[in-house]
Amino acid sequence: MKKIIWLIIFIITIAICNIKIDKVSTNQTQHIKVEVKGNVHKPGVYEMPYKSTINDLLDIAIPLDNADLSKVNLASYLYPEMVVVIDRIHDNKSISINSADLEELCELPGIKDKLASEIIKYRNNHGSFNSLDEIMNVKGIGEAKYNQIKEYICL
Repeated sequence: MKKIIWLIIFIITIAICNIKIDKVSTNQTQHIKVEVKGNVHKPGVYEMPYKSTINDLLDIAIPLDNADLSKVNLASYLYPEMVVVIDRIHDNKSISINSADLEELCELPGIKDKLASEIIKYRNNHGSFNSLDEIMNVKGIGEAKYNQIKEYICL
């Protein structure tokens, strides 16, 4: 009889310990850390309640006026160590590949100093571009890069 009582006490003790362990592990997952960067007033790492959304995060980080939220699902749940990048709205101003300087050419998506220099070099050696797709003659600009920039360029 004593063995049965000790067995019952042992089982109850284990059950109580498991409940306490579950509570500890649940408390640890009630908050997650996420990072927000890009066009927000307060970029950084935030501790957010579990099941928070991107919208909840942006309520704290505060998007800038030129933040492009059209490509962000504001209702998406955040997950631990998530990085949320808020892009800027690209104004639809076209950049002339015939007259733009290095700085202006670098505003094009995927165009850095080296490629912008190649565009200027090509323009200086061959004259003005006669069509937009002629920019694919520039070293480093293939069809993929052209497709990336074609809506942002003009002659």
